[in-house]
Amino acid sequence: MDNIQNKVNSATQAQPESVSQLAYICYFASFFSIILSILLWFLPADTAEKKERGERIAIFVGLWPPTLAIVGKVVEDRARAAGATR
Repeated sequence: MDNIQNKVNSATQAQPESVSQLAYICYFASFFSIILSILLWFLPADTAEKKERGERIAIFVGLWPPTLAIVGKVVEDRARAAGATR
């Protein structure tokens, strides 16, 4: 846990512009994973087995957006807090 905390702290010690870019990248990745999940869900398949596998992968990818959005928000909040203390 401390290792992850140290990585987030070191990432937010960078320039505010790069931190905001990192937050926007996380937000974009979150949006892109939603689109990817929808595409994977409706991807045509030859057999029922392939269709089921595609649906399972779509559900797995569909779990990513909240995590990516939270990471983006944490990075953004830490950058604002670091900017307020300077």
